[in-house]
Order: sequence, then C-alpha cells, then structure tokens
Amino acid sequence: MPDEGKVCVVAASGAWPFYRLTGAYVSQAHRGFQGAVRLGFYSGRQIHGLVPRIEHVVSSVPADAAHAARLALSADPVERRVGETLAAALHQGPVPDPAQVVLLSRPGDPSTLTITPVTHPGATAWTLFQRYVDLPRLQAATTTGDLANGVA
Repeated sequence: MPDEGKVCVVAASGAWPFYRLTGAYVSQAHRGFQGAVRLGFYSGRQIHGLVPRIEHVVSSVPADAAHAARLALSADPVERRVGETLAAALHQGPVPDPAQVVLLSRPGDPSTLTITPVTHPGATAWTLFQRYVDLPRLQAATTTGDLANGVA
C-alpha cells in the first residue's frame, strides 16, 4: 500500500525543467518508488518548491518516435499523454530504451503541493539518484540538514 506521506526526491538537473514543461518524468525502465505517492526534484543545490502527485506509471515503454506517435494518437487519455511525453523527451535528447514514463500532477494542479524550496548547504550533492523523505518533514524543512537530523 502506498505511503501517503512518502516523497521520492530524484536528482533532476534536466528532469525539473521537463516536469514544468510536460507534467511528467522520464527515466530508465522499471525504476521503483518504494510506495511513494509524490515526486520531488533536486537540482541546483535545492529541492524545488513543487511536489507533484504520481498519477500513472508506465514502467517500460519503447523509446522510439514511431511508438511515441502511435501512443499520442490513442483515444485513451493516459496513452495519449504517455505518447506526448515520450515524444517531448525524444525531442530533447537521448532517452533510455526502454524508458519509464511517470505522469504527474501538473504545476498549478490542486494535487501538486507547493513548498518552500529546501536548500542544500553541503559540499557534495544531496542525492545523485533518488532519496525518500516524509512529506511533513519536507514541508517543514528549510535545509536538507533538517531532513537528515530530524529537525523538520
């Protein structure tokens, strides 16, 4: 059962602007989220201020333009959005093949939470892949140190 208060924070130098553009996240196939129901984005030494809800995960999809186009023309709204997301990702550059497409609540959607960005003062990256945090701690934190030492 998903943990309603669990957030998967991903390393996101390219994923953050892609999310703001598409409301989605694309990664290597079969990436797990350990029951998290929200995704956070870490880049530029901060966890960014939008925490979208994970709406749908397609764990493995061929990453090619023909498949993206076929999905984008589907009558099914989820398949159509997956195809549009995959096409946008392919347009921006290399995509893992197969890819995982995660549809998220969009910026401005009531399901997307807004938090104060959480800065990372450390000398090394807070995460290179993904880390999990409890939503209430993330909402109360001002720095990533608050997440590590229980202050938030």
